[in-house]
Amino acid sequence: MDIAFWLFMLGLAALLWWASFYATKRMRIEKNHMREEQARRNLEARAASPGEGDESQTSKEE
Repeated sequence: MDIAFWLFMLGLAALLWWASFYATKRMRIEKNHMREEQARRNLEARAASPGEGDESQTSKEE
């Protein structure tokens, strides 16, 4: 095998890696956005009902 073949294969591998990275970029961004939204909703739900957490802790202590 000569060096031209290996350089071609290296270039092809780099191109395929870049294409897969670019193709999944949007999916990763959307998934992170969905996680942030879910975390925000969870925090808002906890802030809206602070008494529920206190009651469950006092019942566990008794």
